[in-house]
Amino acid sequence: MKRVLLIGDSHIDYAPYIKNYTDLLEQSNIPFHLLFWNRYSDYVDLPDNYISYNQFTEDRYPLWKKGVKVLGFARFVKKHLKRNDYAYVVVFTIVHALFLYPYLNRHYSGRFIYDIRDYSPICRIGFLKIIMGRLITHSAFTVTSSAGFLKWLPSNKECRYIVSHNINYALLGKYIDAHSAISFNNTKETMKVLTIGKIAYYGSQVTFLNKMGNRDGVELHFAGEGPAAEPLKQYVVDNAIKNVGFSGRYAKCDELSIVEPYHMLNIWLDHSINADTCVANRFYLSAILRKPMIVHRNTYQGYLCSLYGLGVVLDENDDFYNIIIQWWNEFDYQRYDSGCKRFLSDVQTEMKLFNTEVTRLYYQIEQKC
Repeated sequence: MKRVLLIGDSHIDYAPYIKNYTDLLEQSNIPFHLLFWNRYSDYVDLPDNYISYNQFTEDRYPLWKKGVKVLGFARFVKKHLKRNDYAYVVVFTIVHALFLYPYLNRHYSGRFIYDIRDYSPICRIGFLKIIMGRLITHSAFTVTSSAGFLKWLPSNKECRYIVSHNINYALLGKYIDAHSAISFNNTKETMKVLTIGKIAYYGSQVTFLNKMGNRDGVELHFAGEGPAAEPLKQYVVDNAIKNVGFSGRYAKCDELSIVEPYHMLNIWLDHSINADTCVANRFYLSAILRKPMIVHRNTYQGYLCSLYGLGVVLDENDDFYNIIIQWWNEFDYQRYDSGCKRFLSDVQTEMKLFNTEVTRLYYQIEQKC
């Protein structure tokens, strides 16, 4: 049996969406290799089917230096592909696929899955946008983490999109009916609001701190690391904001227990093409653990939140604290829980289609070999 090759931007710990593929392939007894960029050289003892490209890099590098680093990774991938023949290839991220386009188009046309998890500014560059469109039409199909991305992705009859959500499929069945929300009584309790995951979007988090900082009966916490973490810590110090805590990097296996004591999850992001069209990892955490969310109006997350009744939708000019308190005063748990179940059931349906298509592609190709 031929293998499948997954080309990852980073290790599975940093890119949990890859686990949607590895779990499915393992359960289906489909052999695979995971070739990933070991960006911090911190993964040494690896399974036999993991292949690492050990080259240090940082998010803070200038664009030209990032380009050089990605070119090195693309060369490593192509050398590996030339030495091996795979049933099909899954390539993650817009940028890596662009660098690999000539090879994929020549040798794997119709035998690769293009998996897009974020918007990239290079989509604004004319000839790269054209290449991206060709990648999508030459792929077996293109996977996105959010249907909101269809706002900026090419749309024609040759483009076939499937959604693979940023949540482990096994969690869906476990939590659709499992959890109840912590109720909040604003006359007796401290409202605990958590921001968890990659700490980014500095501007929106400063706005959030200005709106909710030093408010009586409010406790804010940031769990995780990211480009905005240290600047936000400094902002809190400089502005003497007393009700904010930071706990830094955490193990993925501890995520659910970290969320458990909090009343709400902060998913309020900056306005940008990516933030306006994505569905953040913590959006799913909010729904499975029944922790109402705080999201930005006029975004895809805001649309979903309103559609299913999952929390509070705000914009920059709103009085965050009083609107949130009013929302809790009118909180109907049965209606909220029903909305969470409907949302997770719809996600589960889309994930079933993803599972079907990923395995079907493999057996279609195997039969032709």
